[in-house]
Amino acid sequence: MILLAFTLIMVFTLFLRVYKIVLLEKFTDNIDSFNVKSSTAVGYFVTKEHSLFKFFKKARLKFIFSSICIMSMLLFTISANVSIWPNVKGLSMDDKQNSIAFRNFKGSSCINEFTALKPALETAKINSYNSEDIIGIFGEPNLSNAEGTIFEYNLLPGTLGCKGVIIFRNDKVVSYSIEGCN
Repeated sequence: MILLAFTLIMVFTLFLRVYKIVLLEKFTDNIDSFNVKSSTAVGYFVTKEHSLFKFFKKARLKFIFSSICIMSMLLFTISANVSIWPNVKGLSMDDKQNSIAFRNFKGSSCINEFTALKPALETAKINSYNSEDIIGIFGEPNLSNAEGTIFEYNLLPGTLGCKGVIIFRNDKVVSYSIEGCN
């Protein structure tokens, strides 16, 4: 996916260089009047870009090509942002942003991020969120019991003592706490 986005950006950059040649030709009437030596590397690329420009001009692809490049870059940007967004009903915008922050800091020191999600946990208790909703907010737990009634999230790296605990009863959130942190 990243390789495809990089390729599209490079193609769009090439298109912008060709468009620069379009503007240059528009204001000077003829690009061939410039003293371009095709034996040098720069001259070689300028002549290749000019021939690409002539192809675009003949095929009238300038508008279509730029539209496709811009729409695909927007599509990749939107899809990347949507994939990390927690899809749980009833969360405020702050809770969603705190959820993303917690999942990004998971594995490092994330006590403050877990604490910032206490309003989301209160909402979870009131609205009877199930374990899938909690996984949507916090990500996969570091430790879960066999019945799935307790989720534990390590809040400090390399230690098992400092953890956030969420307890379920009948697959509904009933309580949460932070244990072992000073």
